[in-house]
Amino acid sequence: GPYFTPKNKGTHPPELFRELEIAELDQLIAVSQHTLRVVALAPEKEGALQAIRHLKQQNVRVMLGHSAATWQQTRAAFDAGADGLVHCYNGMTGLHHREPGM
Repeated sequence: GPYFTPKNKGTHPPELFRELEIAELDQLIAVSQHTLRVVALAPEKEGALQAIRHLKQQNVRVMLGHSAATWQQTRAAFDAGADGLVHCYNGMTGLHHREPGM
């Protein structure tokens, strides 16, 4: 986080959620003195694919979670470079035979 969606927030307070902006991601990387190694985000957020590609260029692993993403959005995120999932079947929409989701 804090790049999750309110629908599948878990215990994360939604007032702390942020939109994905490359400039903010670069600030986090700089403040961490380039020690930031993993970011979790919801792939359906606006700008997610661009953010994933950018983070991967900065050697940051990207995990998907706390999300209401569709299967197609999830697949696109993996195609963009996402590394894996966090909180599988917990912080995500449930599995359904007509819309498998994340």
